[in-house]
Amino acid sequence: MISFENINEVSAIEKLLHFAGYKLEECPVCGNKIAGREFKKIKCSHCGYVVSWRTCTAFENSKLSASQLLMMFDRFDMNRSDAEVSKELGIFITTVKAWRFVYDEMKSKRSDKGF
Repeated sequence: MISFENINEVSAIEKLLHFAGYKLEECPVCGNKIAGREFKKIKCSHCGYVVSWRTCTAFENSKLSASQLLMMFDRFDMNRSDAEVSKELGIFITTVKAWRFVYDEMKSKRSDKGF
């Protein structure tokens, strides 16, 4: 089980993006090669767009940290109820329900079905 004690933010970002099928090597706007997007916001040298790991992903408007999202997805894999996940992670149940829908969509598009 993933917890705050055994995951750091960069590792969580990498796992989330891999699970969701996103690649960080390219600018999501123009396709230009970029590096370092998983660590901070950077400006694309080609189009000038400022991007982060969340840009143009399902995670773009989330206020949750990558660690919180990863732990929530881990609990979904463990078949925990929305109420259990909400209580365990201290997240509103409506947020958990919304993310379960997103998670199920991502999972249905994957062939290996897990982290």
